[in-house]
Amino acid sequence: MRYGIKSLSDVELVALIISSGTKNHSALEISETLLGEGGLTRLKEFELADYTRLEGISKVTAVKLSAVIEIAKRYNIREAEIESTDNIPDLIMKYQKLFKGESQEHLVVISFTKSGSVIRETDLYKGTIEDMSASPREVLSEVLKRNADRFLLIHNHPSGNLTPSDADIHFTEMILEQSYKLNLRLIDHVIVSDTSYFSFLHSDGTSPKKEREIKKDLPN
Repeated sequence: MRYGIKSLSDVELVALIISSGTKNHSALEISETLLGEGGLTRLKEFELADYTRLEGISKVTAVKLSAVIEIAKRYNIREAEIESTDNIPDLIMKYQKLFKGESQEHLVVISFTKSGSVIRETDLYKGTIEDMSASPREVLSEVLKRNADRFLLIHNHPSGNLTPSDADIHFTEMILEQSYKLNLRLIDHVIVSDTSYFSFLHSDGTSPKKEREIKKDLPN
């Protein structure tokens, strides 16, 4: 601690929370095992039982670790709320940051006024598109509930592979078809990873045929 807490590594910080080791392993060694290859992002989806499976982590320590991770999550959410913006590239960057390290897919519906101001950002679903319980009807119900004129869809691919799946394409087709009937405008459907994103609206000529057809239907 000679140079302050900011100088400590992730392993050393977690070791401080663990506090004490066991007969066979120091707190630092337990911390190294806990973080593994994924580092701190690995802990984002941990439950209490995941911590206590490791030798040297008691239930009390597991609760402390869970509390620290929850504080970090809430800080990121508050920071993202403060950074609220009507600018779509900034919104995409915001959700890249917010979903970094997530192990599950999220579907976010961002509702806009006719003039382009954000009315509401709703994290509508968490899981996978293939197992999606949020139907196009629920998406459009959310938009209508906000008295919005247009909307943007953002969802993440935790794998980092930004290629739209057949389910992604089919879901977008259904949203487009049903939004037309309700006189709602889908601005774009964007897939994000930690470092990049795919836009159905701005997909290039190398995209599969179905993606190009969707692009033609999206408003410029």
